[in-house]
Amino acid sequence: MIAPVNILENITVRPVSESDLDEIMLIEGACFHSPWTRQNFLEEFKNSDLSIPLGIEYEKKIIAYAFIWILLDECHLANIAVHPDYRRMGLAKLLIDKIITIARARGCAKIMLEVRKSNREAIELYAQYGFLKVGVRKNYYNDGFLRSEDAILMDLIITKEDKG
Repeated sequence: MIAPVNILENITVRPVSESDLDEIMLIEGACFHSPWTRQNFLEEFKNSDLSIPLGIEYEKKIIAYAFIWILLDECHLANIAVHPDYRRMGLAKLLIDKIITIARARGCAKIMLEVRKSNREAIELYAQYGFLKVGVRKNYYNDGFLRSEDAILMDLIITKEDKG
């Protein structure tokens, strides 16, 4: 199903939980060559002192999500995905805006992430927010069959002015 143009008027950004896991797994499988496993997500839900799971709900279904980790003064964007039928509607931007708000509220100095070298759309989106390339993790993503891909490491520095 393709979403209507006015989707942003009818969505809710909210915490996700284990009860949303089936929908999250469908999105994860549709979005990634080497998706997180059900167990990976269950560990995120159990680790509530570190992990913050967010989702976007539309018509009582999760259509996008992000998992972040807050550790001391750093925020790590561990996973973000938008269902393919709902892309290019501003949902990833909504999640990133929420992540930045949470990071500022928690006193984080920066937000860090890894992104596949081939994921140009995501790299461009992060750059629009001011994320800078700070390194490369060689062969970080392994898709099996001896295929691997580098991860681009990106950081967004949150200045003291931004935190207030």
